[in-house]
Amino acid sequence: MTLIKLETSCPVDQEAVFRRLSITGDSIACQSSRSALISLLEKSAGLIESSCYYCLVPNLYQLPEPELAQCEKLVLCFATLGPKISAQIGLYFESRDYLEGYLLDHLGNEMLFSASEEMNRLIEAKVREQGYNLTIPFSPGEGCLELEYQALFLEEMKRQGEIPVSINNHYMLNPEKSILYVFGADPNIPQCDIQHDCSRCTREKCYFRGK
Repeated sequence: MTLIKLETSCPVDQEAVFRRLSITGDSIACQSSRSALISLLEKSAGLIESSCYYCLVPNLYQLPEPELAQCEKLVLCFATLGPKISAQIGLYFESRDYLEGYLLDHLGNEMLFSASEEMNRLIEAKVREQGYNLTIPFSPGEGCLELEYQALFLEEMKRQGEIPVSINNHYMLNPEKSILYVFGADPNIPQCDIQHDCSRCTREKCYFRGK
């Protein structure tokens, strides 16, 4: 199966961001932060180059994650916001505009998470039409999947088609605001809720913990 590009949006729940960043109350600092966040949200429209891709491939790997190992196929997924937003975050920190840099970084996380959740729902509908149910998503570097699998999965995706991402010797993706993960797909596994479950995630300090 070739690589498939999906069109997604990057909606942001402003109030959820305020709560996650503890921007609550009526203090001058909170008012200033809320105003800056709203302004950055408007500016981010010109910085986002969102792309989402997936491919359904035979499960030819001996993966250490039991839920994936039992599946007939894998769904490899990639989402990115492109390079512009990370470049702007860097410029803010270089110019010591720390508040703007900090807030835009978190806005980028929010947008990337939203895009990937939307992609997941689209993928789920498409593979069910082919008779497959999905496992929950698994990310390299979490649970039983070592970070090295990021390179393996990306290599497989690039065999299926062009994808706007590179990876370094430390298995970090470029653009920075990118995410790669995998579902197991099989007709004989039970249908489950594929959205990310924080209670099963090993990243205790994740920005989205408890979303």
